[in-house]
Amino acid sequence: KVGETIRRLRVQVVDQDTGSLIRTTLLPVVWRVALEDNRRVLTISSATCIASVCSDIPIEVGVKRQHVSPGRESSVQTTSLGVCTTERPLHLPLWLDLCYEQIALVVRPISGTLGSSDGNHVRMGETLYQWSSRSVL
Repeated sequence: KVGETIRRLRVQVVDQDTGSLIRTTLLPVVWRVALEDNRRVLTISSATCIASVCSDIPIEVGVKRQHVSPGRESSVQTTSLGVCTTERPLHLPLWLDLCYEQIALVVRPISGTLGSSDGNHVRMGETLYQWSSRSVL
């Protein structure tokens, strides 16, 4: 059967030393089956998605995480997850649901070109805009 549905994925966290169950969580996931070259391809992704509904401007979505190293100051790092448009929402990666740590989802518009007279273009991963100061989710 080809198509897309939302299902619940049961995740159990087990203590590696004792083997005892710490917690059980049900995560909503998108279960997508496609037919490619006469083979079924199963894709599982998070059911949480970000969409740019009111604008034709593509939006880059990032995750901001705080890293704490022993003996050092904590640092905040932002990693790009991808781009969403009005036609194509961005489904968050499943590993983000499974990391069990506090994160912030931030966004910024994607700029097309720098608009300079010498015709320089913005390369992938570069933008004229800063990440949002507050989390969107």
